[in-house]
Amino acid sequence: MTFGTLISLASAVWLLSCGGSLLALYWNIMAGAQRLRSAFIASCVALLVGYLGLSRIHLSASKTVNGHVEWSINSRWFFLGALVLGAASLALTLWNWRKASSRLAAGPLTMAGSGNHGDEPGAPPNGGPAKPLGNSGAVEGPPSVS
Repeated sequence: MTFGTLISLASAVWLLSCGGSLLALYWNIMAGAQRLRSAFIASCVALLVGYLGLSRIHLSASKTVNGHVEWSINSRWFFLGALVLGAASLALTLWNWRKASSRLAAGPLTMAGSGNHGDEPGAPPNGGPAKPLGNSGAVEGPPSVS
């Protein structure tokens, strides 16, 4: 394999890992609880690819002129960054997942669950008789007979 092919392979693997992490972060921030499972899978894939890149792909290149190193590239630092980004997206995913599950578990026990049932403003509270709305024209009390 030529050096250009190795660089393109390493950069494609690195971009895959970073892309999975950024996609998981996007789903955590923008999509909310609907995409938590997808964000979890993307985070785990990014972590796995970052780990494999860190442990399996080692590319080092440098240019020396007259015994002086002008530049040096080590692929290990790129994959370490991708691994940290994948771990951060996984931590955010697990934190959002825990927050969403605790919100679902505590939902009926809060004060919001003890008010009116339904979306209507005049809905009966806790199964009692419905109250007429203030602007409905209904008169409180017994009907009058004329």
